[in-house]
Amino acid sequence: MKVGTRDTTSRKDHRKVNQFGGIAPDGFQITQMDNHYRRSISVVDKFSAYSALMEISKSYGFGTFSLLVFPVEQSLKYAPTLYITNNSNEFLEKYDDGNHLPNNYTIFRLRQSTEPITWDIRTYQHDARKVERKRTIDLLAEYGMFMGANFGLNDNRGNQGAMIFSGDRDIPNVTELAELNLLSNVIFDRLDIQPESNSESITFHLSERERQVLEWASAGKTSWEIASIIELSEHTVNQYLASSILKLGATNRIHAVAKALRLKLID
Repeated sequence: MKVGTRDTTSRKDHRKVNQFGGIAPDGFQITQMDNHYRRSISVVDKFSAYSALMEISKSYGFGTFSLLVFPVEQSLKYAPTLYITNNSNEFLEKYDDGNHLPNNYTIFRLRQSTEPITWDIRTYQHDARKVERKRTIDLLAEYGMFMGANFGLNDNRGNQGAMIFSGDRDIPNVTELAELNLLSNVIFDRLDIQPESNSESITFHLSERERQVLEWASAGKTSWEIASIIELSEHTVNQYLASSILKLGATNRIHAVAKALRLKLID
């Protein structure tokens, strides 16, 4: 009787890799999210990031995507903040030439929050008093951007940015928002981004009081304690902190202190 040979290949070789890089149990179904995560953690440059974002955007039903890197100081133009996008040059030129960025409130909110922001121009109620906003909405509609999901991004080098997905679909559900948020932040962190606006050539306009307040905040002092030390009201101290946060494009006082220290604005 012929004796059959046993397949000595390790079962591990046949198992599926889950989204955390581990081995999935037999019968485990690898999802679309697993594949996107594996692509995201493999990003090494702009090309691989663009490829991953194209795949993510398409599978979630979006038409366009943009990865932005926020400059330290507020920008009045949209195109210079873009790091990767599949938006057309024609749209970007119209957007900036028409000075539409001031009408995009979500961009400014993303500098202050990490909460996902969704929007849908199809639900917009026309108000004759808001001509500028209507002008921007018309431009978005012209290029098929009827809705969007925006995500605030932060990497381990202190850079801050945003991911914007837009198109013509329903608003993403909670699960989709969580997945897109994770993928966006992974890709952003994988890219070794060094914003041009972080260079030493940037002139900062922090007042002496703002620097003083940030220095005491870096020492761990509360607003009440800082107010007692420099003999100001707590309300005034908080105003100086708020203005410093805005000027540095930070999300909170801790982020502002970290940026100020890195840029050597305070000791």
